[in-house]
Parts: sequence; structure tokens; C-alpha cells
Amino acid sequence: MEGAKMKRGVVFDLDGTLWDSSEEVASSWNEVLKNYQNGRYLITLEQMKGAMGLPMLELGKKLWPSLKEEEVLPLLNECMEKENLYLLSHPGKLYPHVKETLEKLHRLYPLYIVSNAQKGYIEAFLEGTALSSCFDDYLCWGDTLAPKEITMKALQERNHLEECIYVGDTQGDESSSRKASFHFIHAGYGFGKAKNPDKEMKDFSSLPDLVQEIFSERG
Repeated sequence: MEGAKMKRGVVFDLDGTLWDSSEEVASSWNEVLKNYQNGRYLITLEQMKGAMGLPMLELGKKLWPSLKEEEVLPLLNECMEKENLYLLSHPGKLYPHVKETLEKLHRLYPLYIVSNAQKGYIEAFLEGTALSSCFDDYLCWGDTLAPKEITMKALQERNHLEECIYVGDTQGDESSSRKASFHFIHAGYGFGKAKNPDKEMKDFSSLPDLVQEIFSERG
């Protein structure tokens, strides 16, 4: 594989980049939240969409700003446990052309996932979408309990990659990419915006060409 010989890899964000699971996640969380204080902390789909991709504690604080950290954490843990189980039978929705494009790109480069999610979430994604064969490794916040850029560097070092592209949908993804010295492709159809990405992707099917352009520019 040419990509492996060159020690180059393409690393993906998950939510807002490969799939949209906001509806399924909100539904699973509300199964838990309906039992707390007569449903006081139930969330809407729009609230979940606005929080997807954030580090877990930051996500909890955004959804329930009146709660203290020591109150948010057990609530998050119960919601995330329910979410992982729910997604196995109710997977999120892949964006158009994701499956066939990943299969095409994986013939050229090793592919990876780095997410701010809890342990078990990436596994639920891979099982629910039957895409395990497209990815060589993955790492999440639940593994490192660290900011995304640190998780990205940990995955890069573990796989001996010399040059990486990160594909994500938010300004936070862009910022983490810069801190980790990754190139950044913005998924413009996702949940957020970017300031100055290396490439803008409007449709997932264009990704192989964008990746080739970035790597060819570097020789």
C-alpha cells in the first residue's frame, strides 16, 4: 500500500463527518433523562446537534448549565452507557457516498478515527455501519481523557505516521489539527464551520481527490 510505505494517513472525525447520530443519541439519552427530576433535563434534537463533537464534560455543561460538574458527570456516564447500547441496534445515518468513498480511499492510504466520544462509541459506529474493514486504528477521548489534539498525536505515534490529514466538521477540529500539525479538510456539510482549512469538502465523494492534492503538494 503506497500510503503505508510513505507513512501517511487520513484520520477522521466521526459526528458531522462520517455520520449524523444526533437523533439517535438524543433519543437514547432521553430514555435516561426522563427518570431524573420528572424529566427536567430532557434534551431536544437541536440541543444535541449544537453540542455534538464537543469534549464530554463541555458537552454536559452546555446541555445542563445549571448543574455542577459533580452532578453532570454521573448523568453523562449513564447517558453514554445507554447510548452505546442503543446505537448497536439504532445506528446513525451515514452521509451520502461515505461507504464507497472510504473503500476507495482505503486502497490508497491507511484510515483512522479520532473522536471526542466515550469508549464504546466508535465500536458502535463500526458495528452498526459494517465499516470496520475500512479502518486501521482508532482512538477517542474515553481512551486518553485528553484534548483531541493529544489524542490525535497519540494515534499518529502509535501508527508511526509521518504525515496526516484530519477530516472534520468544526472549528474545534481545525484548531486541534493545527495544534497536532495535521493538515485539515473541512466537511462543509457537517455541524460547524472552519476558518482556514487546507481544503473544503462539500461532498464526501470528492475526498480522494482532495487528499491526493494535499499530499502531492508536499511531494
